[in-house]
Amino acid sequence: MNNKALYIGLAFSVMIAGYSYIDAKKYSAAKNTEIFMVQKEEGKNIENKPKEQQKEEPTIEVSNLFVEKLIQKEETKDNQQKEEEMQVETKKIPVKIEFPNKKIIAPIKPVGLTENGDMDAIDDAKTIGWYENGPSPNMNGNTLLNGHRDWKGTLGTLWKLETYQIGELMTIYYEDGSSDLFALDTLEVYPKDFVPDHYMELGGENRVTVITCAGQFKNGGYQDRVIAIFKKI
Repeated sequence: MNNKALYIGLAFSVMIAGYSYIDAKKYSAAKNTEIFMVQKEEGKNIENKPKEQQKEEPTIEVSNLFVEKLIQKEETKDNQQKEEEMQVETKKIPVKIEFPNKKIIAPIKPVGLTENGDMDAIDDAKTIGWYENGPSPNMNGNTLLNGHRDWKGTLGTLWKLETYQIGELMTIYYEDGSSDLFALDTLEVYPKDFVPDHYMELGGENRVTVITCAGQFKNGGYQDRVIAIFKKI
């Protein structure tokens, strides 16, 4: 009786062990499947990882080459921009002015300041003065030009400037043979003693300020000033 119970107990233990082994195999297979799915989801394969790393190295080299080319391109662009800025800031000497729609052409000569600190003017009805201590029309800043409405009985180049319409064209020719085209942007008339100071400031954006006389002639001179601002087109 004792031997029979021993055999039954041993068989039961073997059966339990068998189930445990099967469950363990199922768990192991499920776990392996889970690990594989996680690795697949993350795009990683442990066995092939070294090969993947070897494949990534050429990609890194190509990326570095792309960055180097991009840097070279930006440096070339910066150098070109600097060259263009240098060319723009090269001071050209204006020698002639033209208002093509008015069929007016006149020479330009440099002037400085009078003893009173005002911009000087040429003693000639047809010649335009350029303040040479300021910018040239090809440069950034405010180029100052002036001329007479009339002078000693002769009508000046800037006669009737106050009647010019916005958009009126003006060409400036330089000593080197080049030229720039401008269009009238704003035009104002002020009493001669009340012209705002900012019109005579030399800095700021590229523009050409043309000044002449207008209004009533009294006490040896005209009482108004015409301020015409031309911008490059």
